Amino acid sequence: MRTFLFLMICMGFLVACEPARELATCNLDGVVDSGEECDDGNANAFDECTNTCHFARCGDGVLRRDLVPGEAGFEACEAGEEADGVRCSSCSFGRCGDGVVTEGEACDDGNDISEDACISCSRAACGDQFVRQDLSAGEPGFERCDDGNDDEEDGCTSRCEPPRCGDGLLRVDRAVGERGYEACDDGNEDNTDECLDDCSVARCGDGHVREGLNPEDTGFEACDDGNNDNLDACIEGCRVARCGDGFLRGDVAEGDEGYEACDDGNTDDDDGCAGDCSELRANCGDGILEVPAEACDDNNRFDGDDCSADCRQDLTEVLIEGGCFAQGAPSGSGNDTPSHRVCVSTFSLSRKEVTRRRYRQYLVAIEAVDVPDGWSDSIDHREDQPIVRVTYDEAQAYCRYFGKRLPTESEWEFAARGGTLGLSYPWGDEPAPNCDRVAKTSRSGEANPNECIPRQDNVYQWFAPCSRPDGSSIHQPGICDLIGNVREWVADLYSSSAYRNRAQETQNPIYQASGSNRVIRGKIGQAWKRDNGNPTTARNDVGFRCARGEDPIPEE
Repeated sequence: MRTFLFLMICMGFLVACEPARELATCNLDGVVDSGEECDDGNANAFDECTNTCHFARCGDGVLRRDLVPGEAGFEACEAGEEADGVRCSSCSFGRCGDGVVTEGEACDDGNDISEDACISCSRAACGDQFVRQDLSAGEPGFERCDDGNDDEEDGCTSRCEPPRCGDGLLRVDRAVGERGYEACDDGNEDNTDECLDDCSVARCGDGHVREGLNPEDTGFEACDDGNNDNLDACIEGCRVARCGDGFLRGDVAEGDEGYEACDDGNTDDDDGCAGDCSELRANCGDGILEVPAEACDDNNRFDGDDCSADCRQDLTEVLIEGGCFAQGAPSGSGNDTPSHRVCVSTFSLSRKEVTRRRYRQYLVAIEAVDVPDGWSDSIDHREDQPIVRVTYDEAQAYCRYFGKRLPTESEWEFAARGGTLGLSYPWGDEPAPNCDRVAKTSRSGEANPNECIPRQDNVYQWFAPCSRPDGSSIHQPGICDLIGNVREWVADLYSSSAYRNRAQETQNPIYQASGSNRVIRGKIGQAWKRDNGNPTTARNDVGFRCARGEDPIPEE
């Protein structure tokens, strides 16, 4: 550099001055001159201060090489560079999760949480298999479930909501009986169409009347009261009850519209039920029992037998005046002891055992289908003989059908012993000397059973009731065969110690305290003799007769 000396007049003085310097242009002399951001005294363009005396910065086109990853200012790349298909951004090759949204990323929230708005740098969406946890119900994007598919028939719909009855989507991932099972789903709560609001298929008996169908259409309902009762206004098949449908209405009082006194399934006016179901018209004398129009029907219209000529009076009952007597054996230690005082109220007792004819009429009246266990297909033969092979429950059901009941053990013995007379047998105190009084006896000194009744197919052919009048009660005229024919069911439970546990005097007792067998009375021996049997077992020597009177008092 050349130095020029100038003569200047400085403040009145003549002096010599140095020539002026030029403006600095990054001379790399290590001194930061005017116009320089920095000057590190070297020509290295890749450190903190470039060779143009500017501080290195991301985006200046120069890649710093004086730092290692992690140090402030480190640059991995410069804009425009690309590696493995990833372009440089902010001096680094972007990665999902770094919090910086780069090309190819829809979002980057800087975390690896899969239950928020950004999942692996993609926007969270219904169907991505991740249930969002960052929203509350009602907010846009809220999800209750997310199974990663758009199947509408599984446990999560394409709207990311659990399936529910009424959403219009039929679930097929549940079996019948499992919670959430749907037989149908029509997307509404209308219970008058083919799918109810509980997603069950409409059916007769569900309590909802279907609409929109014609009478000839399958599924048509004229009514639906939600029950299987055929005795009310809506009967099976969801049909409105009417006279002639074969079902007797029980929900309407006499005099009210719809009342039926009978309903035999037709509108004929010349049979047992009037064509308008207003009254019974039983055909007395046809042998068919029509209850309650008939009390009996013995296939004739004559008086003088068991049934009155008009079929309204059953003449098989005898009224027995009540009283007190000594029940049980007068001595001994068996199940019929000790003797004790019992009082019974006035009652009626069938004068003879129920016959096969009477029992057959009863079976027809109740429309019985099955032949009782142990019977042949027909009981028409020997119809005047007592019915046997009936269980305790069958006997009790017969009596109750006619408004009666089985007699108690005390009532039966009271009648068999002549009431207050306390006889040993219905006819007196002496055993039967011959077959004039009994059908069967096996006691020493009494008639041989083979002399009294024949056997056929190894079964005794019992006497027709009341066919041995000498065996009838001398005190209760008309009551037959309490001793000497078939044995008879009575109402009491059996206990061998029943008498020993009984008070010295009781009124109208019936033993119900313990045990499962039922008491059986009659056939042979004195009138106080007691037997018992399983109530579910039908025997070929056990029949029954019915009684009517005050309800007995159960013994605790």
